Amino acid sequence: MGEIPEGWEVTPISDFGKVVCGKTPSKQKPELYGGYGPFIKIPDMHGNMLATKTSDHLSAVEPAFQSKKAIPNGSVW
Repeated sequence: MGEIPEGWEVTPISDFGKVVCGKTPSKQKPELYGGYGPFIKIPDMHGNMLATKTSDHLSAVEPAFQSKKAIPNGSVW
């Protein structure tokens, strides 16, 4: 992990809020993909503390499909 700055501590991410996981929408359904918003996957986090990019973006159809898995607007800045 590397050096921890003075005054910081290592804590599980679950201490900061609810961790929401879901299922990746089927790539066999192209209508679920295409630009609505970023879809962050575990591989997007490999080697990173923050996900700053992803290769997949969902269409407007997909959020309704997984409405309970979406992060509310304003949750991440």
